[in-house]
Amino acid sequence: MPVWQLPQFIAGLERAGFSAARHKVWFQTELARPFLMAAMVLIAAAFTMQHVRGRNTGGAVLMAFGAGSRCSFCATWRRFWG
Repeated sequence: MPVWQLPQFIAGLERAGFSAARHKVWFQTELARPFLMAAMVLIAAAFTMQHVRGRNTGGAVLMAFGAGSRCSFCATWRRFWG
């Protein structure tokens, strides 16, 4: 189901008396996804923006990857637990 049709679908479910809580969470998650991706890019940029000479660039990239993975894991965990 396309994201832009979810509000009408949710309203239809609620009018019919069904719970639309999962669909609401899914809709909010899809709306927040671009902001999450932008935050992950900014976190990665914060870890990797340094002078290349004399620094451990591989470690910085690994730390950026780890921070992005934690962001993604936390978002998935929050969606799972509602």
